[in-house]
Amino acid sequence: MLWDKYKEHICDDYKATLQRRSIVEPPFEQIESWALHSLQDALAKFSKTLEDFGLPAPSIAFDRLETNRLLEVEHDYNVEVLQAEVAMAIESLNDGQRAAYNGIIDAYVAHHAKVVFIDGPGGTGKTYIENLILNAVRSCGDIALVVASSGITALLLLGGRTTHSYLKIPIALDRKSFYYIRKQDDLAMLIHQTKLILWDEAPMTNNLNFEAVDRTLRDLTNRNEPFGGIVFIMSGDFRQVLLVTPRGSRADIVSASIKSSYLWESVEVFRLSENMWASDVVAIHPDLGNHTFTDWLLCLGNNELEIINEDYIKCLDMMVLPPADTQAMVVAIYPQLHEGQTTNEYLHECAILAPRNKEVSLINAMVLSYLPSAQVDFLSADSAEDTEVANTYPSEFLNTLEVSGMPSHKLLLKIGTPVILLRNFDPLAGLCNGTCLIV
Repeated sequence: MLWDKYKEHICDDYKATLQRRSIVEPPFEQIESWALHSLQDALAKFSKTLEDFGLPAPSIAFDRLETNRLLEVEHDYNVEVLQAEVAMAIESLNDGQRAAYNGIIDAYVAHHAKVVFIDGPGGTGKTYIENLILNAVRSCGDIALVVASSGITALLLLGGRTTHSYLKIPIALDRKSFYYIRKQDDLAMLIHQTKLILWDEAPMTNNLNFEAVDRTLRDLTNRNEPFGGIVFIMSGDFRQVLLVTPRGSRADIVSASIKSSYLWESVEVFRLSENMWASDVVAIHPDLGNHTFTDWLLCLGNNELEIINEDYIKCLDMMVLPPADTQAMVVAIYPQLHEGQTTNEYLHECAILAPRNKEVSLINAMVLSYLPSAQVDFLSADSAEDTEVANTYPSEFLNTLEVSGMPSHKLLLKIGTPVILLRNFDPLAGLCNGTCLIV
């Protein structure tokens, strides 16, 4: 077992930790138990246990782990600091934000069941008002849980976690599904004390998830009200990315949306419209007439632009590059890169999107060729456990495939290359699916 092989090296740091706690010469059994306790805490963030990975249980118990760790984390906020931040932030709200804030906080104060959707296009201060609502609840010493459909979104919210890792969402869902939360679990005890739940990027999530959490919360709280009587906030923008329905038609996507659920009948919608990012003075472009680019994006999302041949719109001239090959496009997007004048920050300012992995690999290789440092090639492990089956599909052929959701067989890297993390390693530390890093 890997633990038995490397535990002495892993425990070195934990010995020093115990010594800092006035335990001059801790025995190895105590050091090992402390290391396992710490590992247990890290796994708990992903709803996993030591037993799931065949690791031994700590032989020595520590007082700090005798309480509900989830409750400890949610109560570990400085109430006085939050109260000061809330008082200051309320003064800066615009009319749309203030209406959403007052409607939600009034329900929280009155202990009324309420289901809300905050409709916030990019730049309208949706994240700002969400963090303010969370701070307002926590500043009263109460618990507000916050989850998001993507790791990157979760990082923008105070105490945010991804929905699947925190709420133990089953992979396969139907109209009768419940979440894997037992009434004796720490998470169930946390939910019993929760006053408000916020779920960001809700339009990206299948409505089966919300219906399952509704049934689960009703069961855990023994209250036959929407979401167990807890103030439940959903937020997002239906104009942007909707949920992914593999090989689904337009009707399938609409049917899986939260708007097609029985829950939508009880939802109160608050709309944010005032853009907090763009200034009309700097954002106006000749192609846009008297409007800003933000106005154009809202018209696009609201289906208010001129339609051509039923399914097409005309892009603005400012958005279109002259017909050219891939190399010319790369040079146009990254002119300083072509000239050899780049910084790590420069590569984060622009991005090229492509619909298929094949084009992505081609563009990545081309951009990488302009970086001055030496290239290192990393290959995936391609050995097979069943050699008979392996002969049917040679590894050389399999390595040429570009599969959706899977990294390529060959990864090309240079010093200074931006990369994206594909796994939720430690969301609380900012290391989650979608985090941008630099080699």
